[in-house]
Amino acid sequence: MPAAAITSCNGLLSLSIDRAWTTLIVITTVYFLLHLYRRYSRDGRLPPSPPGLPILGHMHIFPGATERYKTFARWSKQYGPLISLKLGSMNFMVLGGDGMVLSELAEKRGAVYSGRPDRQLDRSLDRGESVL
Repeated sequence: MPAAAITSCNGLLSLSIDRAWTTLIVITTVYFLLHLYRRYSRDGRLPPSPPGLPILGHMHIFPGATERYKTFARWSKQYGPLISLKLGSMNFMVLGGDGMVLSELAEKRGAVYSGRPDRQLDRSLDRGESVL
């Protein structure tokens, strides 16, 4: 094979490798962005919630222990008696309003929720500790 042909082939091979790396990087980036979107976008089956941030969810607006009741009451008036909050990767439901939703969930559907595991974050929030 002449030297010019070998140089030409090496140039095409180099171009193909560069194009392959570029394609791999683009595909990986698109996959990663779609994964983040699916993981942190609002699920249409969840109740309404205040606006949150990607990855953090509602941690930046989660009220402290002294203001929690007032904030949840204000959100209940604005978004309804059942509110969803995302703290990191976990979803939480806040029951507010006049107690109708709590009555519905506890009395009529209590068996569905009674076997849920106890979580450390749940206990921390109950004691009034900060989530950040």
